[in-house]
Amino acid sequence: MSRRGKQASGYKHGHTHMRKNGTVHRSPTYISWQSMCSRCEQDSHPWFHAYGGRGIAISPRWRGKDGFKNFLADMGERPAGLTLERKDVEGDYRKGNCEWADLSTQRLNQRALPSLSKPARSSRKNPKRKPKVQKRKQPRTIRAPARDVVDQSNRSMRL
Repeated sequence: MSRRGKQASGYKHGHTHMRKNGTVHRSPTYISWQSMCSRCEQDSHPWFHAYGGRGIAISPRWRGKDGFKNFLADMGERPAGLTLERKDVEGDYRKGNCEWADLSTQRLNQRALPSLSKPARSSRKNPKRKPKVQKRKQPRTIRAPARDVVDQSNRSMRL
């Protein structure tokens, strides 16, 4: 049922509901759970390659019909200013490996980026070709036009 004041999509956990204007409201905790699921299971998600594509999975307890209820029971409400963090960045999303953490804590717990096996490419198109030597332009000399005095009495001048 999706009537005004009722819960959206039949969820009974109270973390989604229809607003008076007809839009669905989702709690920050529900959004974190939903984002976790999308990153790991939807290959169309922009970050799937870094999560589900690397084999990061979600605990079966946190999936399915009662998945969000179990997630909420294990993790609790999401505190303001915190997001979902995996303690072991190579581990799955499960009860013992997840916590709510601030961004500075998450920055300290990032996986190392792979090193480059190839040296950086030159910005030039053909590295064997010598770069062009640009000639230095001489500054232009600007000369004032000559002025002829025609009539001293009128003091008129002509260019």
